[in-house]
Amino acid sequence: MQTSYTSTLSSKGQLIFPSALRHSGKLKSGHKATITRHKKNKNAYTVTFVPEMTLDQAYGSLKTDKPFVPLDQIREQVYYAIGKYRAQQMKKLEKQLASK
Repeated sequence: MQTSYTSTLSSKGQLIFPSALRHSGKLKSGHKATITRHKKNKNAYTVTFVPEMTLDQAYGSLKTDKPFVPLDQIREQVYYAIGKYRAQQMKKLEKQLASK
């Protein structure tokens, strides 16, 4: 398999990857890439494709000192906070209407 390919940058700033690379089975529409400019040779760039991750694969990739909190518990806390906020807003509105 060829290791070096040539591509042209479009007027829209898009770079088309040769079909041989796209059809290798690893590149698909929507994949994200990181383009790095070399420090020593300003005309040299490296393109690295960022692998797609499922949520299961990403689990545990971020390190924290906080304990795990189940999603249902987080939802409950958020709903409670939203309800509390809305109750405060209703009290303010009732005061405004009563003063008129």
